[in-house]
Formats: sequence, structure tokens, C-alpha cells
Amino acid sequence: MPKSDLPSGVVRQSLDELDPLLRCNLAEIIALLDGAEERGRGLALEALAFHLMGFLGLEYVGTRLRAMATGGAETDLVFEGRSLYFHRWQVQCRNATTLNVDDVAKEAGLLGYLGSDVGVVVCTGEIDPRAVGFARTARRGMRQPIVLIDGRTLRSSIDNPAAVIDAVRAQAPEALTPAH
Repeated sequence: MPKSDLPSGVVRQSLDELDPLLRCNLAEIIALLDGAEERGRGLALEALAFHLMGFLGLEYVGTRLRAMATGGAETDLVFEGRSLYFHRWQVQCRNATTLNVDDVAKEAGLLGYLGSDVGVVVCTGEIDPRAVGFARTARRGMRQPIVLIDGRTLRSSIDNPAAVIDAVRAQAPEALTPAH
């Protein structure tokens, strides 16, 4: 599939509802993730993804449509870049205490469907060591680059946006190393 083609289920959304959040700084967006209203948390996750991918110089392409059951509580956005190793990036943001292996496996499974070169999974909390192991296996053995960003890195990026870039760079060599 050519990189410019989007599979069914991916749309370019109107950013009208999201625009006020895109004008917020990262600290304000992270604070909104603890809000009581589910739709607001979902929009904050989307704004978070826009900010983080902006640090990497990527451009928004589309949004994967989600089942109504999620209520916007998670986000899956697609970005593209021309100056990095990877062209199409999909981003999943999880507002959760712990990112588990199932969350990472789901994103790995969607890489081919969305025509993505790399998946980024951001969690506002901690990342279970088994999820880290699965991402490492996906990068090395299955050639499915999955980058994980935890809440600590996320919070440190408020004052230092390079923290996100450093997290991606630290995980990229495994993705670029040929499988044995």
C-alpha cells in the first residue's frame, strides 16, 4: 500500500473541537488527563499526541476511528515525517496507571493495517516490564518498531521536550538492526 493511502477506518478529523487544547502548553494538557469528563480526557490525549509528535517534526495525517465503547478515552493518530528513519507513525495514548502487554500487542497488530512504519505507545503511568519485553521482541524479531513512552518521560518533557526525542532515539537502533 502506498504510504499516502489511508485504509478504511482512518479519517482526517476536524480539529475545531481540539484547537483550544492545541493552544495549551504540555503541562496544561497533562493536567487535563485527570479531568472527570471522559470526552475531555480523550481530547486531552489527542492534544498530547499532537504535541509529542510535533517535538519529532511529524505532521498529522489522520485518526483511526474507534468504537463508541471507548468514548474517546484513548487515541490513535497517524503522523508522517520525511526527515526521520520512518515515514508513517501511529500514536496510541493511554491514560492508565500501567501499560500492559495487550496494549502494546494491539498496536503491533495495527501497524500493517494502517501502513505504519512505527508505532508509538504513550502511557501516563508506568509500563509493565512484560510490555517492554514484547516491544523489544516486536522491534527485533518481528521487525515491527514499537516505541514506548512512559509517564515519567512524559512529565519530564514538560520542561525538556528533548526527553521524548531521546526516548525515541534510545529505542530506534533495535528497530533498525536486521533480525538474526
